[in-house]
Amino acid sequence: MSVRRVPRQSVGCVVQETDDSDIALCEQCGARNRISQHPPGAHPVCGKCGSRLTEAIVEAKFSIEDTPGKTTKKRMWIPQLIAVVMLLIALNPSNPYGYYTFLRFVCCAVFAYLAFLAFEQKIHLFAWLLVVTAVVYNPIVRINLTRDIWTAINMVTIIIAIASAIFLKREISS
Repeated sequence: MSVRRVPRQSVGCVVQETDDSDIALCEQCGARNRISQHPPGAHPVCGKCGSRLTEAIVEAKFSIEDTPGKTTKKRMWIPQLIAVVMLLIALNPSNPYGYYTFLRFVCCAVFAYLAFLAFEQKIHLFAWLLVVTAVVYNPIVRINLTRDIWTAINMVTIIIAIASAIFLKREISS
């Protein structure tokens, strides 16, 4: 898709071309609005805030991915929170064996996902640490250790999960 500038006549919105309609970003609230062909004299309005979107206020025509400032990185902490809570519960020695099997599935999945995000963000050393953590909690090929060693591993894993909540961010397009 080529970039084409339209002369600015007022405050603007950004438009993404699609097959049958355009997507306009409202400058007031940032909401995405689909603008299809409309009859002359009828002007589209923002579905969220109700402000008027007219051709006179269209500033630029390019894709949403090229829009500066519209992709944000947010901290993600829900997978880490789930893992930390489950690991804290695992410190209780009276849990049934099935709980530890379920813990392995959850921790392996969470740390594999976090490793993927770390590789995506080019934090390679931390990504490999997360891969090793996922392998330790692998539910298929189990590592058999004593309860004391697992308690120490669980404590270190809690620290790794908290560190990943601080360092890893997820891209969110708006």
